[in-house]
Amino acid sequence: MRRFAALLMPVLLAATLLSCSSLPALVPLPPDVVYPSIEPVADAAPMAPVPFAWLFEAAEVQLTVPVDAAVYQGAKGSRKSALFFREIEELEWIPEYYRAFVDEPHQEPLYEDMLVGLRALRDSLGLDQDRYAELIVTLVQSLEYRTDPVYLEPKFPVETVGDANGDCDDKTLLAAALLAREGYDVAILLFSDEQHVSLGIRSNGSTYGDSGYALVETTTPILFGWVPDSLNGDISLETEPVVIRIGEGTRAYGAGRQTDAIRAALEQAVADAEELAGRVAQSQGDLERRASEAEDLRSRMDSLAAAGDASGYNELVPRYNTLAEEYNAAVQAHNALVAEQNAAVETARRIGDGQTDRYGLARSLGL
Repeated sequence: MRRFAALLMPVLLAATLLSCSSLPALVPLPPDVVYPSIEPVADAAPMAPVPFAWLFEAAEVQLTVPVDAAVYQGAKGSRKSALFFREIEELEWIPEYYRAFVDEPHQEPLYEDMLVGLRALRDSLGLDQDRYAELIVTLVQSLEYRTDPVYLEPKFPVETVGDANGDCDDKTLLAAALLAREGYDVAILLFSDEQHVSLGIRSNGSTYGDSGYALVETTTPILFGWVPDSLNGDISLETEPVVIRIGEGTRAYGAGRQTDAIRAALEQAVADAEELAGRVAQSQGDLERRASEAEDLRSRMDSLAAAGDASGYNELVPRYNTLAEEYNAAVQAHNALVAEQNAAVETARRIGDGQTDRYGLARSLGL
C-alpha cells in the first residue's frame, strides 16, 4: 500500500480598500481540502488499446480496453496529495481522498468502455450477478502486482488500466469503481496499521470483523470472503479497517455462504490429509514389520528344506500362510488409507487451484 500524502496550505485573502461609492470585492474562500484530480494533456500521443487475458472458471477470457491518452497522461502528471486549508482530522478527509481517485469524472468513459466489454462477456458466458462480480474481480486480481518505489500515493484507475499493474490500493480502487457502477454495495477497507487496502462487498456470507463487508483481496486470486493467511511482506490482517463506501449500490454478493462452505471443505481436507498422513506412516511401519517377520520365517523354512527336515518345514507352513494372509489384508487396508489420503490432498489441491472458479468448485464439492 502506498501512503497517502497531504499538504497544509495557508489561506490567502486579498485586501480591498473601502470607499463611499464602492463595496469590497468578494474573494471566494478556498475549500477546506483540495483533493487529487486529472487535467487531461491535450497533445498526448495516442495509446494502443490495452489487452487483458485472465483465468476465469477454468478458461481464459479476454478483454481489450481503449485508454484515452490525454486522461492517462494527465493522471500520471497529477498531484496525488490532498491540500489542506485548515487543520482537519484524518478520518474526516481520508474517505473523500480515496473517493476522489475513483470518481474523478474524466475516467467515466474508461469505466463505461470496460463495462461494455465485461457485460458482453457476462452475457456470452451466461453469468448470474454473483459470477459477474467474480468476473470483474478476477480481472483486477490478474493484473501484475507492482509497487512504485518512488511515488507512494495511489494511482488513478486509468493509470492502473494503462499500466496493467498496481499495488493493493491501485487494484482495489479499480475494482471498487467497476463494481459500484454495476450496482454492487462495495467499500474500500483501509488497514492503516498493516499499510494495506482491500475491497469489501456486501455479502450473505462471512464478513470481516465489524466492517459489515466480506473481504475481497485484490492482489492475488482468492475467493470472496477469504482472508489470506499472509500478504506481501509476510503481513497478516488483524486490525479493524476504516470502511470507505464507494457509490450507492445495493446489490449484495449472494454466494458468500458457498465460499464459506468451500473454505470449510478446504480446512477439513487439509486436516484429514494431515491426520491420514500419520496413519499411513504407521501403517507403512506395520507393513514393513509384517514383511520382515514373514521373510525371517521363510528363511527358516528354506534352511529346513535344505537340511531335508520336511517335518520341521511342514510345521511352519501354516504359520507362514497366516502371516501371508495377514500381510495381504494389511496391504489392502494400507492402500485404502493411501487412497483416502490422496483424495483429501486432491480436494485441497483442487480448491487451492480453483480460486478463480467458485462456481465450478461448488459443483464439484456438491455444495
